[in-house]
This record gives sequence, structure tokens and C-alpha cells, in this order.
Amino acid sequence: GHAGNRRIPLQLLVDGLVGNSLPVARLRRSAVVNEVGRGVCLRRLDEPLHILIGEVLSAVIANSRDGDIHIGCSRKQDRLVLTITEKSNYNGYALSFSIGALARDAGKMGCALSIENPTRLETTIRLSFPGIAA
Repeated sequence: GHAGNRRIPLQLLVDGLVGNSLPVARLRRSAVVNEVGRGVCLRRLDEPLHILIGEVLSAVIANSRDGDIHIGCSRKQDRLVLTITEKSNYNGYALSFSIGALARDAGKMGCALSIENPTRLETTIRLSFPGIAA
């Protein structure tokens, strides 16, 4: 297709961002599994959103220890929801603080970022963004 119709596969985007955090993941002995489906594409990717997704992923990885991190994605009405589940949550308070700080930036961009059960063994972080799914 022509340049205006560049679809960005979310799976590849997540792979690239996880790759940036791999040295930290190894240090923390944490496994990161990208379960985003191949078919999920974005119509466009704003730089601030790209940075935000990277910051959220690195916050989860940086606060992990022997982590078991799974990244998935779902659709909710006209929004795309990136879900990061840490099944071996170690430092929930620090993670919750990091996510809370990023949530303010997310809100300014029309995104919503939240953390569920931050003090339990399994915690879920959700980042939803407006309808840019292709």
C-alpha cells in the first residue's frame, strides 16, 4: 500500500520494546512472553504513545524478580487494550508507584493506564488507547 496506509503490527512493536529491556529482564531473571496476536495492527503510531508503551513495559520489567510477564491485547469498543500480567509479582508497591506516575502522562494523551491487584502475586496492568486499530 502507499505510505499513508502503513499498518503497524502491535506484536512487532512490543517485540522491539521488550528487546530494549532484555538486559534488565535477564538481570532480574524474568521471562517476558509476547502474546499479542499477529493480526493486531495500528493505523498510526504517535511517538508519545510509542514511548509510553516502552516506559510501561520497562517499569514492569525493572520492578520484577524471577518474573513471569505476559503481554496480551484485546479490543474494547473503539479502544485497544494492552494487558501486561505479571504472574510472579515481587515488588507491587514500587510497581504501583511507577505505573501511577506514568498514568498521569497517559491521561494527557487520551490513554488510560491502570494496575489491578498490585500487592497480590498476580497483578495486571492495562493500557487502553483510542481507536487507532486497523
